[in-house]
Amino acid sequence: MDIWKPGTVFMRHIDKDGRGYIESHQCWNTERFIESAVDAAEKAGGSVQIITATDYQSQRWQHGLR
Repeated sequence: MDIWKPGTVFMRHIDKDGRGYIESHQCWNTERFIESAVDAAEKAGGSVQIITATDYQSQRWQHGLR
């Protein structure tokens, strides 16, 4: 039986051309979401990195997003 681990996941998505963006995701099960995101990114030729909430906020601030 799965034990849900709800929370927020902060990710840096990088496409196959090396372009990236950051995003936050509200999840019911963070572990399953991360597995799914990594799998989808790899199939598309890119990658996903988990970042901290602090990194997420500082990078949004640098780009004028709040």
